[in-house]
Order: sequence, then C-alpha cells, then structure tokens
Amino acid sequence: SYAVLSFLVAVPVGHWVDRLGEHRFVITGTALVAAVAGALTGIASIAGLVMAQAMLGVGQILTIVSLQSQVASNGEPSARDARFGVFSVVVSAGLIVGPALGGFVGGERGADLTPVFVMAAGCALASTAVACSLWRWPPPGSSDRARAEPGEANTAALTTTLRLTRIPGMFQALLASLTVLASIDILVAYLPAFGELHAIPVRTVGLLLATQAAAGMTARALMLPLLRVLGRRWLLASSMIATAASLALVPVAAGSTPVLFGLMACAGVGLGLGQPITMSWVAGRAPRTARATALGVRLTANRLGQ
Repeated sequence: SYAVLSFLVAVPVGHWVDRLGEHRFVITGTALVAAVAGALTGIASIAGLVMAQAMLGVGQILTIVSLQSQVASNGEPSARDARFGVFSVVVSAGLIVGPALGGFVGGERGADLTPVFVMAAGCALASTAVACSLWRWPPPGSSDRARAEPGEANTAALTTTLRLTRIPGMFQALLASLTVLASIDILVAYLPAFGELHAIPVRTVGLLLATQAAAGMTARALMLPLLRVLGRRWLLASSMIATAASLALVPVAAGSTPVLFGLMACAGVGLGLGQPITMSWVAGRAPRTARATALGVRLTANRLGQ
C-alpha cells in the first residue's frame, strides 16, 4: 500500500514541480508525513494502517521528488555528482539515527510503540519547519534552471514517461535504481521479521539497520574518488554484486550476530552507492525543463520495485 498510490502520482508530481518549483511540495510532503506518523499512534485496524501507509508513500514522493530536483538544478552541472553524494550522505545520517533511536525508544519485543510514532511525527514536523526556508530559494541566478534558454520550453513533450525512457541510458538507470531500492526495501521490511523468527532483540535489529545505513553513508562520502577510479557503470555493477552476495548469506548467518553486522555493513556499501549514482544519472540525462519529471519517473520505477 505504501508503494501503490505513490507509484501512480510520482510522474504527475514531477511535472508540477517542474512547473511550480520545489518549495510548495517539500512543505506539503513533510507535513503529510508528520500527520501520518501522528495518526499511527491511534490506528487500531488493518484498513486504517493500509490507508496510513498509502498516504505516507505520497508524502515521501512529494518530498523526495522536490528535494532531488532542487539538488539537481541548483548549481553547476559538472558538480551534480558531488551534490547528490552530499545529499545522499545526509539522507544516510537520518537512516542511521532513525532505526537506532526507534529501536531504543521502542524497547523490547511486545512493548508499546506509540513513543516511536510520536518521535517520528516530531522529526517530520521539524522537517516541515526547515522546509519553509526553501520558499525564497534559490537566489536569482544561482540555478542552471534560471539559465535555461527560452527555446528549451519546446522539450516539454519529453515530460511523458515514454519519451523520457527513450533517452539513451535512461532505461538502464531506471532499472538499476528499481533493483537497488527493491533490495533495500526487502531488507528493511523483512529484517524485523527475521529477527522475530530467530529471537533477535528489537534493539539489535535497529542497530543492524543502522549499520547498513552507516556503511552506505561512508560509501557515499567516498563516492567521488570511487567514481574517478571505476567510472559510474563499473562502480554501480560491482557494488550491486557485493550487495547480492551479502544479502544471500544473511539466512546462513542467523546464529551469529557479529557476522550479521558484517554482512549488513557490506550490503550497506552497495545499497548506499546505488541511489546517488542513479539519481545523478537520471538528472544528467534529462532536459532541464523536465528534470523533476524524470526524477518522478525514476521514483515510479522504484515504487514498481517495491
């Protein structure tokens, strides 16, 4: 349910971001996430949970398409890989703090998880407050969008999904992004169930997820040097192979917590590199006037993977 509704709206959201700018959608998206997190403290039915998850997906789509478009457009094209690397490092920091803190706030198995959702709602509200500062961003002349030639409006036809996927290299980037995110979501969704099955404490599961995110953040911080050595294609391919091997070994290592931490670290390196590389790849291939739409197409592929 988290993926289905956002799968339908990602491309239209990207189109409207291209037309109206990013700030409105960042604010709306973070506020929606806060509202859903608050609602989860009182939902007691499967139907309510399904609806909440669907709206959470929409809030995430609004936020991430807008922020990725902002990162892609505000600065020199030659530095886009660096900007997406920094952006992904910051995202990783949140993925480290969130699961680890949530695990400690939630406590042991069977504990009341209301405080976890309250904490999540507070974080999202803080994000909404920060997002309000984007209302006047970027300053005039700081964006490559602002320097686009008027004639580039003729590329508006490329805002359709079919035309965007025909851009050379775009389909491969979308497929790689879909595959990496599917792996991440399988891990995030089923590692708690795996922990329950093998009597692994909630806190340990949270720390395992945080380890994966920490390894991803470290890899993202080193992304530019790695790109210089291996290039985008080989770095992405080798990191995905390492991730596949690590995840395949997780069931074998159920009885050894230290080995699980090692596998999570190895998987985190590959999963951490996949998203910023494909974000930059898609943003670089798309025309300026359809960049947010292209990023919406990428997120549609991601939701298909989910």
